[in-house]
Amino acid sequence: MSQSSSSTFITIVNQQTFIDEVNAGGGSIGMGPIAPGTPISDAAQKFNTYLQGLLVTKFNTVYGVALPGQNQDNGYMGPIQNLNPGDAPQCVVDQVSADFGNWNLPTTTDISTRVAKAITRELSTQGGTAGFTQGTLEVTSNENIIWMAGYGVFSIQQNQLGAVYVFGAALSF
Repeated sequence: MSQSSSSTFITIVNQQTFIDEVNAGGGSIGMGPIAPGTPISDAAQKFNTYLQGLLVTKFNTVYGVALPGQNQDNGYMGPIQNLNPGDAPQCVVDQVSADFGNWNLPTTTDISTRVAKAITRELSTQGGTAGFTQGTLEVTSNENIIWMAGYGVFSIQQNQLGAVYVFGAALSF
């Protein structure tokens, strides 16, 4: 399982197939279509930017608080064909743990594993359709971590699928 939050992970794929997948995934979450012939890296970035913007909006709607700008990140994992629902890919666990530390959120709980498991569970149960998942984890009797993640699935290499994801979190009292 490879992962990154800063570079593209698509290496060998038909451009139009990828554009069609982005348009199908993006359309399921309200994103407008990407024009045929758009470079793969641009199409991937447009989807990711849209997903990130939707994360901020949905977080505010669901939790009634603004998602702090510094408390959000994105990444990818792939290939995902061998993932089982609820698996916690170590690359995602490591990224979420590092981000929570950088965001000064408590990291003494299993929140990183829970977020990773929620993403893979949703990828499986939703059949790869783009979407969002969220949760709350009690840290103390009067302190919770509220979190949300968005995701989409695309071809990353010949006969391999990968997932992009965005996530964010905040403390709730």
